Amino acid sequence: MPAPPFDSRLKQALDFSSSDPYQESYEWLKEIARSIQDQLNSNLSTPPPITVEIEPGFQANMGQQLRVIIRIEKKQFRDTLFRAYIPNNGLPIHLDLYGEEPDVCNSRDELEEKVLAFLSGIKDRMVSYRDYARK
Repeated sequence: MPAPPFDSRLKQALDFSSSDPYQESYEWLKEIARSIQDQLNSNLSTPPPITVEIEPGFQANMGQQLRVIIRIEKKQFRDTLFRAYIPNNGLPIHLDLYGEEPDVCNSRDELEEKVLAFLSGIKDRMVSYRDYARK
């Protein structure tokens, strides 16, 4: 018996209608990016001058690379804040915060805590983004 047509097999392989562990972890990262964006834009002009985006990168043995990007469109400015690697099964998430050995996060709480600690340590950089966006 011949295999079903490619289109129907593709539809099954790329079924986006149901949630999966990767998608859940990806949503956590999106929520973190939105929160960072909201905080960076607090008390700045409208429309918000700073966007925080998640940009897909390459597939690695740790998972799909996702770059958290800071963008200030009016300045044509773009900077990578940090990278996250999410495997197909959603966990563990590996965070590349300083370009060294990635931090491993086995839960949403660990992910949030490591990102918060990182952001606290680079507050000067965040102040610079806000200042640059105001000019």
